[in-house]
Amino acid sequence: MRGMRGGVGALARAALLALALVTAVHLGAQLRGGGHVAEVTQPLLMPLLLGALLAGTEPPRGRLVRLFALGLVLSWAGDTLPRFLDGQAQFLAMLTSFLLAQIVYALALWPLRGGSLLAARSPGRSAARSAGSRGAEGREARSRGDGTGRALAGRAAVLPYLGAAALIVGLCTPSAGVLLPALVVYAAAICAMAVLATGLGVRGGIGGAVFVVSDSLIALNTFDVLTLPAHEVWVMATYVAAQVLLVLGVLGHRARAGRRPRDGAGRHDAAISPHRDAQRP
Repeated sequence: MRGMRGGVGALARAALLALALVTAVHLGAQLRGGGHVAEVTQPLLMPLLLGALLAGTEPPRGRLVRLFALGLVLSWAGDTLPRFLDGQAQFLAMLTSFLLAQIVYALALWPLRGGSLLAARSPGRSAARSAGSRGAEGREARSRGDGTGRALAGRAAVLPYLGAAALIVGLCTPSAGVLLPALVVYAAAICAMAVLATGLGVRGGIGGAVFVVSDSLIALNTFDVLTLPAHEVWVMATYVAAQVLLVLGVLGHRARAGRRPRDGAGRHDAAISPHRDAQRP
């Protein structure tokens, strides 16, 4: 797409700027205790981010963008519906909307799991590319060891996500009551989303992790475990930051995918590379 920088075009940047302004107004209102301004601005946040996502992509947008758009709509529902409800129904409406959003995000990111912390790379892939050249067996052995090491490191990197989910559930369990099963399911869903978000690259990975922080703050406050000074400001600041980073990750992934050679060309290059190597002194 013309006029794109890192997957973000002029229209998308304008939408993100509008989002930044509305977010600043919203957070300022939260610092003053909420009120009407906070009520009005919160439902505007996700539509502006959805506008940035759609403005930053061109048809056909593909499965990743379409599912992320749906996730943003569900997030908007989580921001908006609770204000029309009271008591436990308010929390359940928010929980259900965001649980569905996390599931949709995870489904969108599942095809990218090969580039995420879940990846267990095939040990023989590098050796297969060098078949026919000298030392193939030695390279295969080294590749097997490297691939196993990367897989183990990736799986170990998942442990902090699992630990965070277990910690939050454990802290909230005494007060969760009948909501404990829903809390466990939500913790599993957001943990899965955050791990899969690492497949989008650095921005997406950070966005997933920040989302875990934001929702953890909500849970800790809801179940009377922890309430920070200006708690709602921290919740909303991390929430918006997480969603923005995820969308930027999607836009960046789309931009990178558009610059990659087609599969046929890639296979052709891989096939002739040993012959090129043989001609080098």
